[in-house]
Amino acid sequence: MTLMEIQLQGGNDGKAIFHPSDIDELEIEQNQLVKITDEDSSNFAVLTAIIDEGAIKDTILGDPNILSNLGIQDGTFIDVELYKGQIVEADKVIIEFSTTDADPREFFQESHLRKLRDFLDSYYFVKTSELYWPEQYSTLRITIMEPFLQNKNVFRLRSSCDITLKEQVQSMPFNAILLIDKSRSMTQYDVNLEGIDNTLMELKTRLIGDNDYFNKNTRDIYKNTALRQLFNRLKPTNMYKETPIQNPDGSWEIKTKKRGASRLDSVLFATLLFFQLKISRGFGEKCAFVLYADEAKPISIRDKFYIEASEFNAEICNDLTKAIKDSDFMRYGNTNISSGLICCRDIALDFKIKEKSKNPLMILLLTDGRPFPQSLDNSQRLINTIYALKDDLNKHQIPFVIYAIGIGDAMREAQTLLTRVAKVGNGEFHYAISVKKLIDWYQELANNFAFNITSDTRNGGTLY
Repeated sequence: MTLMEIQLQGGNDGKAIFHPSDIDELEIEQNQLVKITDEDSSNFAVLTAIIDEGAIKDTILGDPNILSNLGIQDGTFIDVELYKGQIVEADKVIIEFSTTDADPREFFQESHLRKLRDFLDSYYFVKTSELYWPEQYSTLRITIMEPFLQNKNVFRLRSSCDITLKEQVQSMPFNAILLIDKSRSMTQYDVNLEGIDNTLMELKTRLIGDNDYFNKNTRDIYKNTALRQLFNRLKPTNMYKETPIQNPDGSWEIKTKKRGASRLDSVLFATLLFFQLKISRGFGEKCAFVLYADEAKPISIRDKFYIEASEFNAEICNDLTKAIKDSDFMRYGNTNISSGLICCRDIALDFKIKEKSKNPLMILLLTDGRPFPQSLDNSQRLINTIYALKDDLNKHQIPFVIYAIGIGDAMREAQTLLTRVAKVGNGEFHYAISVKKLIDWYQELANNFAFNITSDTRNGGTLY
């Protein structure tokens, strides 16, 4: 180990530059890795050694992008040695960024993601590292998630590494499309209702507690609104169903059978909560809703294909609930997920072109199973549709993610496909076995836009 003075020099990303006269003592060669350690904190960085006649003798010209975050400043004396440890290829990484001088939404555009990959390729990381990206005036916090190894290891991001990119402040505005399954199986009552009493009461109080629209008793139209009916179906007392059963001796008894909420009602309730949370963010975001069964249709609310963030009120929520349940608008049918995603493409382009919105897009795919029947929609068609969607939106610089959320018993068969659907769509798959779990996922997604950089299996390359 050799003690040397360091001078920080911008522009030599991931490098430590030495004068040729210094390399004999260090026993290093061009492009080998060196470990630079701060004596006071024991923090270290691994950089690529470059030998240059233009360097200063007895001084290292080091990269400030990573060294400054370790507390290393100009004129600091640091320990230098040849790095003899292991380099581990990272499989899964989370990158959180913070910026004050750039538009956060630009980070999710394809061109910026490619530049980010190129920039990161010059560096080696410990389990958690901070790195400054000068081009975007941004600090990156890089956390290695897989493989789960000790901090003494140094990691490099392999070309197919899965990267989740998110804004550190969690305040990015984004538009959303909720893609809701209305297949016949969505009428099954198998979603656990436990643990939602307080959430149900809070939303009910907010929407219909003191609202004249719902509390006029003179006409049935006000007594039987779609929203009130939904809350009644989700009451805790509806967790159990009493059924008269005749015994072999001819006597009768009441059997109490536990039942949950219907899959569609569970989705409806969680959707209203998602909508409320996005509205409370105050970012002027837009939400669109698409139903799919044999075909797909966007829900129009008051002559618009989306709902503004400022429009969360009882009347709109009632209209939305009514439209989703209305058999005249769409009957229960089969499971044509691809048609729903094709519809999402048109809405995304309308957000960007007609509404002039620069927000990234989150698509929430709600389903209780796989495409069915195969003649109408199938797994390969679904994956191909997502790739086509991705190509179209990339051309228009619309960053997007797909989160697939599964409910119901059929997930055992559909989980593999939906996991792939989410991965191709830069998102994640979640399985909700209860209304509470569904609400939890919706709450998390309503407050956060995260983008996964994943491997593109179509051509063996990397998709950003």
